[in-house]
Amino acid sequence: MLALLTTSIASPLDPIKGRQPRSLIPTIDHCMHEHHTCLCCSNILLRHIRLGGIYWRCSHCYQEMPV
Repeated sequence: MLALLTTSIASPLDPIKGRQPRSLIPTIDHCMHEHHTCLCCSNILLRHIRLGGIYWRCSHCYQEMPV
């Protein structure tokens, strides 16, 4: 099963510059059934999204891993 969001959502045109601003929404196109394991404790990582982008986080040892 793939994630529902596979492309960024287009923003409306910027009225001052007349062009679209850069999208802040990252693209998710990874399979939802893939399991990624923490390098510190070997538990399953959870995918999180914030303004800085997508990252993986361990719910056991609370370490963050880049994508």
